Amino acid sequence: MAGPPVMKHWLNWRDVSGTPSTIEDFRALISKYPKTAFLLACSELSVKLNFGPEGETSASKELTAK
Repeated sequence: MAGPPVMKHWLNWRDVSGTPSTIEDFRALISKYPKTAFLLACSELSVKLNFGPEGETSASKELTAK
């Protein structure tokens, strides 16, 4: 018997756009924007979502050392 249904928390680009895409297409798209914009967006999301040691979402020091 199958387990309970699992909800996806992500969408593939082809699900959104209706067209398949490759990693090269993705790289070409993001190369149009400055890298600092991505770093700022990632840091903002990390703070808002409480990622990192303070939010207990990072690996333990022992695991990181391995």
